[in-house]
Amino acid sequence: MGFLYTTIAVSGLRFHLDDCIKLFISKTNEIIGIKASAPVDLAAWLHYYAFDSLGAVNFSQMLGFMESGTDVDGIYHLEHDQMMYFAVRGQITAIERLWAKVKALATGASKENPLFIFALEQVQKREVNPTESADMLNLFLDLHKSVPEKFTIRDVIAADYINVLTPHDVVAITLRAVVYYFAKNPVMQEKLQQEIDDVEIAGKLSSPAKLTGNTPLSYVYASTSSIPLLSPLLP
Repeated sequence: MGFLYTTIAVSGLRFHLDDCIKLFISKTNEIIGIKASAPVDLAAWLHYYAFDSLGAVNFSQMLGFMESGTDVDGIYHLEHDQMMYFAVRGQITAIERLWAKVKALATGASKENPLFIFALEQVQKREVNPTESADMLNLFLDLHKSVPEKFTIRDVIAADYINVLTPHDVVAITLRAVVYYFAKNPVMQEKLQQEIDDVEIAGKLSSPAKLTGNTPLSYVYASTSSIPLLSPLLP
């Protein structure tokens, strides 16, 4: 299955990010309105972008975070709770059992996982009504059809669910780190802006911008690749 994650394999899915970027800009501009500036919770919005972009790449459908400007169905907070469970409570059997009992008493029932339900529904819909959509779900379904005994439909569901569950934090943290360190360092920010302006004036910048071999954005590439290494939350 690893071949599905190569640069060549996923390069055809980049167009999904264009729609997500345009929506991100549109929605944040709506918050700012006609004012020159306005408070925008970039930490939240960058995470909304992370969820929606992963939804688009995997299912050709955003999850609705940016459209609503909210944590849809409490997905983000539920996933955060699950990460805390796996990282802390789930590591010690005695605590895990006690926590499960306390949670059951407090809530009366285990909380449904809306992200998993979404992934499951997308797979079921695609099985009934196949599409030609370029996304990870169709790549997984093609693999399932070629080797159904090795890659079952359960594997398809699990793979697509994990494709959103696992990387959303890393994507959001990476984007936040880039924004934070550029905002913290005006000299870097000015150099970045100058390079982008020069490329745009030369007519070599697309909209949304794409970093390709034909786009001379060496500083953009170097800085955005290096900045995430400064974040203590990324390996």
